[in-house]
Amino acid sequence: RFSINSLPKSWRMKPFKLNVQLQGGEDIPHVPGAKYSGSIGISALLETKKEHQIGIAYNHAFVNPDDLDTLQKQGMSGDAQAFIIGTRRFADRYYLGTTLSFLEDQETTDEDIYFDGWGWEMFGSYNIRKKWWLVGGWNTLQPYRYETLAKNYRLRYGVLGLRYSFDHFRRMIYTEIRIDNSRNADDTAPGNVYTAGMRWDF
Repeated sequence: RFSINSLPKSWRMKPFKLNVQLQGGEDIPHVPGAKYSGSIGISALLETKKEHQIGIAYNHAFVNPDDLDTLQKQGMSGDAQAFIIGTRRFADRYYLGTTLSFLEDQETTDEDIYFDGWGWEMFGSYNIRKKWWLVGGWNTLQPYRYETLAKNYRLRYGVLGLRYSFDHFRRMIYTEIRIDNSRNADDTAPGNVYTAGMRWDF
């Protein structure tokens, strides 16, 4: 992990952060007996002094060529790759963040079939009055059109909720609705989800 503090003061930026991670021998999910031969991940974060952040990340996991026959049955055509760019802005009364991702052999359908695709995620919260917070978000994950093994799979839903915070995120009660327009591989719909809960850290 590196922190670079040589940016001009006139830019009003915090130190630039760069992270590098190496990993080897991890199992490939949903493919019994198969392992990645190694992986490398790189991420960078640029942050202003007014609590605005922009980050990018890239991960590349290498597969063993001897496993390709088995992996192709699960939809994989080669190494797993993921590129993500995101930004967020926050203050005492609000938070807003979003990410955009491009993925190869990284995500799977509900039938555990790997595919290439793209995703977009957004989340926000706003302090409407004292300890009451309104929260909302959107999530989509879409295979590319040439991914025929993914069939009709897609992830696409929005979330709307209300939170009462006794102590920020440590102690709160909340209710949420997930309005779902997703599709399973067989074109069935998962359906909406209604949630009520609490979090209480001691």
